[in-house]
Amino acid sequence: MYYPSSQKPQKIVLSFSYMEGQYVKTFPLHKSQKIKSESKDEDEVIVELFISITEDFVMELLSFGPDLEVKSPEKLRELMKKNLINTLRYYQ
Repeated sequence: MYYPSSQKPQKIVLSFSYMEGQYVKTFPLHKSQKIKSESKDEDEVIVELFISITEDFVMELLSFGPDLEVKSPEKLRELMKKNLINTLRYYQ
């Protein structure tokens, strides 16, 4: 998969499970990371980043498995979905 290195940084909003969110708070994904909200009751930590979508970044996000949902941008949501669907074909 090809991700242009010239792509401009953009706002990324991620939703982590509460426990994974604690990890991400301790070890930020990027220097621009900000915690927008967190709720143990709702099992959610919302994180905002300002970063370019690179192959490395997508691979990092995929490593969180079911403990992560990309909220925005839609382009990144679709990219994650495509990667996950492609992975599933090995298990059918």
